[in-house]
Amino acid sequence: MGTVLGNQRAMKGPAPTAAGAASARAGVLVAEALRQAEEGALSEAQGLLLQAGALEPLNPVVLHELGRLLMRRELFMEAVASLTRAVRLEPADAAIYADLGAALAAAGELETALVALEKAAEFDADNETAREGLAIVRGMLAGRPAGDASEPAGVAGAAGRALVYMTARDCELYVAPALQSLARQTHDNIHVLFIDDASGDDTGVIAERMLRDLFPEKHTFIRNEECWGKARNAWHHLRPRVAAAEFVAVLDGDDQLVEPAILARIAASYRDGKDVVWTNYTTDRGGTGPNTALRVDVDPRKQGWKTSHFFTFRGELLQNVPETYFRDSGGEWLSAACDIALALPILDQTRRYEFIPVEAYRYTSTNPNSHHNLDPLSRGFNSTNQQRCAHEVFAKDPLPLTRPVEAEPEPVPAPAPDARAGDVVSEAPAMPAAAAVPTEAWHGVMATRLAAVCPAILDAASVAGADFPSPAQVLALHRIVQSQGRAPRVLHVGPAAGALAVAALAAAAEGEFTCLCPVEDAAQLRARLRLCGLQGTIRETEAAALTVAGITGPFADPAILADGAMFDVVVADTRAAPAAESAAVAFPALANHLASDGFAFALLGRDRQTERFAAEVWSRLSEGLSVCADAVGGSGLLVVPG
Repeated sequence: MGTVLGNQRAMKGPAPTAAGAASARAGVLVAEALRQAEEGALSEAQGLLLQAGALEPLNPVVLHELGRLLMRRELFMEAVASLTRAVRLEPADAAIYADLGAALAAAGELETALVALEKAAEFDADNETAREGLAIVRGMLAGRPAGDASEPAGVAGAAGRALVYMTARDCELYVAPALQSLARQTHDNIHVLFIDDASGDDTGVIAERMLRDLFPEKHTFIRNEECWGKARNAWHHLRPRVAAAEFVAVLDGDDQLVEPAILARIAASYRDGKDVVWTNYTTDRGGTGPNTALRVDVDPRKQGWKTSHFFTFRGELLQNVPETYFRDSGGEWLSAACDIALALPILDQTRRYEFIPVEAYRYTSTNPNSHHNLDPLSRGFNSTNQQRCAHEVFAKDPLPLTRPVEAEPEPVPAPAPDARAGDVVSEAPAMPAAAAVPTEAWHGVMATRLAAVCPAILDAASVAGADFPSPAQVLALHRIVQSQGRAPRVLHVGPAAGALAVAALAAAAEGEFTCLCPVEDAAQLRARLRLCGLQGTIRETEAAALTVAGITGPFADPAILADGAMFDVVVADTRAAPAAESAAVAFPALANHLASDGFAFALLGRDRQTERFAAEVWSRLSEGLSVCADAVGGSGLLVVPG
């Protein structure tokens, strides 16, 4: 009955009217699509309407016609998604409400269909589709047992509700802890949308049983017959359901929530008017994620990837994202970097977001079926396919900003009086503005703290001579080394003074220390390490002319490292390098020696302009990385995966 209702409306009735005219090109595409549809070429017509939607993503005419066409093709959930977006743009259009009600009924969403059809009749009592639909839906509801619903009831009661979006494939060892961590949340107004993406193991069996036990009447379980991937699942399964909740929270089927009150805390932020809220994360190896706050006066696409886990967003924003944002340039569904594909177009639309500086999420980096563990050429948590897909996602045009902040952003801090001559303090396109260099008073506090947590640093400083890093830089490096867990493998590239500091920090973390050292410094470095009671492997190397992406610069030749040598922390000290290009080639030169399950790469450049140049080069070469400026004690660059 629902299918008949959907097809009846799709084949009759006048075309909807628009509140605002489409662009000339979009109008031509819509007209040609209607002609193709009339001739029965429905697939071709859909393609034309998708092109029109890419040109005019907020045009209700395009969205309405696409919804009608999808109903004719019996793609009812996709039709619901398109028509829901249209009705948000034209909230008093009876024709759109009527078609939305028809699509919802055809998809089995009877209660929500009833609401939409009643709205249509309220705006136009003579609307034929609304009259017919109300009679059919009321009859179907009257014949159904009370309480027979596994889906959320609709927009009514959605305030405060979290729709937890979980996808899983071949993770039977991890799915039970994931669901148990969700069940421990103090916020109980949730609905779990769990998608078993064609697993070949017992992931789906375990999940379905646990969902019945832990979330009775609060879950939807879907099993795909073939693997769709997170992006396609978001389009087909998540988008049609977001109206039933105030916000969506993304929890992967092999990860866990570690802060029991985090959903309650996030729900409070949405009550306060936020549109996007995220936290930081830890890994199962003891590492810490790089997530941080975004500036509201800078395009989020130019600030790096800082919103990975735990990511949540107001559901209605997903309705404005065209399908093309989940596909690559060849029209295929994105097979990787799907978290980025989901987040960026959401962030495009609003500046009303909040970062909660809590490590509320545990990322399972050791899952052997994760992208980065299946690809021997992975960089950190990013496989080559993830890097390719991330590059395509970042290259897409931003969606229109429709929800700016209500207050003016705080001004960028002025440079400190003791900033170095030649420092560039204007905003870099891909990074936050440079922070002020810490004052001497803070240096004293930091030095005291360093002496307490790493006494060997005093010995290193006493024999290092000139160019020993500042207390702020050493403290930052200490945090970086500690973030990689116990016994990290640490590599330093550069002069002896910096190497001594890093060797002391590696020893404090019970790690292994290796240094690529200029030949002329090697003997001095070995002697000073012995004086400090420190150990390490010294590799003497000459500078080589390395070329990356057309940029050539002198840098320590990494060929001296064994092919399988991998490092959790790399510190490249190019402060004394003769050319800015030395900094630019540092990260690419050592990329093949970065641990595949997580790393931190720190660069110390000769000035901020050099560091900014290096960051721009690295951002072009490898998407999916977080490049943080001034993160090494008020200067330098920090690169982490994510």
